[in-house]
Amino acid sequence: MAERLEQPPLLRRIPGGWVGFVDGAAWPVHDADGAAEWPGTLWHFDGAALTAEAAAGAVQPPASPAPPPPAAAAAVAAPLGRRAAATARGTMLGMRLRRGEVEDVLVPRAYLERVLPWPDVQPLAFAPPGVLGIGMAMLGAPVLVLEVPQPQKLLAVLRLDGRLIGLGCADLRPDPAAGDTAWLPEGAWALAPLAPSIAPQLEQPSLPLLFCTAAGTRFALPALEVEAVLPPVLPVPGPGPGPGSGPDQVHIVAHRGQVLPVCDAGLALGGPAALAQGAVPMLRLAGVAVAVTAVEGLRRVPLSAISAANAGSAMRAVCWPAGVAVPVLDPLWLARGA
Repeated sequence: MAERLEQPPLLRRIPGGWVGFVDGAAWPVHDADGAAEWPGTLWHFDGAALTAEAAAGAVQPPASPAPPPPAAAAAVAAPLGRRAAATARGTMLGMRLRRGEVEDVLVPRAYLERVLPWPDVQPLAFAPPGVLGIGMAMLGAPVLVLEVPQPQKLLAVLRLDGRLIGLGCADLRPDPAAGDTAWLPEGAWALAPLAPSIAPQLEQPSLPLLFCTAAGTRFALPALEVEAVLPPVLPVPGPGPGPGSGPDQVHIVAHRGQVLPVCDAGLALGGPAALAQGAVPMLRLAGVAVAVTAVEGLRRVPLSAISAANAGSAMRAVCWPAGVAVPVLDPLWLARGA
């Protein structure tokens, strides 16, 4: 389904039509009845082209005459490498690509996908004569680039029967004659990559989680509730008894000018103390430093891979970012339980 654009795209006229800019990339405009040249136009983007639609109540231009039947399009596309049948002329406008002072290439206008700045091209040693190599078009789509008589500044990307072929040019303009495929070298079409099916990707809602390990248990914490992650450090004994690694001794660490009591996530999870390993990473939670065995890192997990647990328990939710269930703990419970 096409995405409705909240703001009209920036438009630029090119010979034979318009291009519009979405996210910094130029896309061809499907101009329904000249809507792009009139106020009150609605715009839609399907990932491959812009569509102009006149809004309700907007002034409408005169209706365009119905185009001739497109039956001759197949005659232009096949046989490839040979000039189109005479019946195709007059049914399909062409685009004339200027490639030098005297050399032009006439292509069917319906084949033109978009016009891009000249890309980097990877040569193909096994390609037939007339083929320069493989370049990259917009959205990571590869295109077979044909040789040019001299350096060019633009690449016209053509779609022939689902395959992408690029022709270098200095500029282009419409031509009343129908284009043909006489410019296509023998054997080049078989090497041209298929045009990928590109659909707009909608960002999924997600939650940043910090994944850690303690007492052999892998768990996650809501990243926004973790004040800081301390690198591996060996805490020092503090004065007086407290909930440290021993029954009568509290340990402390200094962080950002504050002295924090050290708690042990391993003990909270019913296993061996993390501090028994010596210097270990720590999480700053609610005014305490909680020692863990390891900190795996931060990861955004889609909400579709998180299932909430009962409120008020040690476990807020369960997530499965890679198909493996991981408990999401309550940071306050972990700090108190440790």
